[in-house]
Amino acid sequence: MFFQNFFLFLFFVYFSIQITNNRPIIGIVTEPSLTELEKYGSQYIAASYVKWIEGSGARVVPIKYTLSSSELIQILDQINGVLFPGGDASLDGTQFYQTLKSIYNYAIQKNQEGIYFPIYGTCLGFEALNILTSQDMNILSKVGMENITLPLYFTTLTPKSRMFKNASSEILLILSSKNVTLNNHEYGVLVDTFNNNNKLSQFYSVLSYNYEISLQKLPFVSTIESIDYPIYGTQFHPEKNIYEWRIDEDINHSFDAVLISQYFGNFFVSESRKNSQHFANQTDEANALIYNFPIIYTAKDEPSFEQCYFFEP
Repeated sequence: MFFQNFFLFLFFVYFSIQITNNRPIIGIVTEPSLTELEKYGSQYIAASYVKWIEGSGARVVPIKYTLSSSELIQILDQINGVLFPGGDASLDGTQFYQTLKSIYNYAIQKNQEGIYFPIYGTCLGFEALNILTSQDMNILSKVGMENITLPLYFTTLTPKSRMFKNASSEILLILSSKNVTLNNHEYGVLVDTFNNNNKLSQFYSVLSYNYEISLQKLPFVSTIESIDYPIYGTQFHPEKNIYEWRIDEDINHSFDAVLISQYFGNFFVSESRKNSQHFANQTDEANALIYNFPIIYTAKDEPSFEQCYFFEP
């Protein structure tokens, strides 16, 4: 019976990944607005994430973190993947974290049913994925990697990974030799912590790491992908190379850095194309898209983001 179910699972997975959806829609989770931005709305999405997804050929639906369980499932059943963005939101016992947890569990269930459903987490989203998988709020360590752009140290698992196996030699060389990945995070997952945690090491492959800047120079995990599911995370910010211009943030805007940003965006959107879920009709789809919300220039108020979208519960 086990083998019958196993091969049935493989059958569904094989046919699900043959799908090419040329109208992919990605959900991006909102976060509680930062103090300087509360006057615009109680929830926000930095526009750089939206542009990053749109620049790779997908559209965006905002997922308010305050949605009820039924409202959340209704949206998830009609989109093709979810982005967990970076930011300063608390993950400890908050409604925001519970919404990320519900989406994570949804993705696991859908993929087990043979429906390819990807998640990509960056910075805070990366940290959330590690907490969700380890089920440990204390899995993070202080690394103090704020406003630092670095190359990646690849692992032996990188060449055969889904994320990098089709990367050109040019992309791999840029990533491994040039300062093109922006780190702006106080916390991270140390490599030793990852390796000593069975829930993490049995669920994810570490594809790259970096060294924190203390005297100890401890390595921390910078890129992960799930072994069995299309769940990915980068501790760094690929979207900022193109779309954020904060002058006190060490963002590389070179041509090579732009290529890297586009590579990660294209990869995630290509993963979402393997999902065929869709809205019931064009009206519902049109009403859900982020195009219904104005984009606001916020750099003069909160210099972390050039522009943001705002939402109310």
